[in-house]
Amino acid sequence: MTDPKALEAELAASCGIAAADLEKARTFAASKGLPLERAVASLGLAPEDMIWRAIAKVSGLPFVDPGKAKLTPELVGRVPADRIEQHGALPVLVKDGVLWVAIDDPLKTWVA
Repeated sequence: MTDPKALEAELAASCGIAAADLEKARTFAASKGLPLERAVASLGLAPEDMIWRAIAKVSGLPFVDPGKAKLTPELVGRVPADRIEQHGALPVLVKDGVLWVAIDDPLKTWVA
């Protein structure tokens, strides 16, 4: 699980979000029932790719830019289309026989 304080610190450091803006994001997140990162994005406090990079770093996961992934029909075909859509997951690489899947939330734990 991502430590909220560590995420806040990383968002401040890597995205340049001021303490007052983080407080606005926390308040907005609480009022809308959103995770902090979604509130930061909704408020336009940082570009989404920078937010996701911060989440990946705090979670100890590599960041994959899906726009730069070299997708092939064979690779995408390894995960059923409904799972890709339902779970926000994108197969991006096979390395040493292991399928690597980019996800929009590091707390997701399902396996395709």
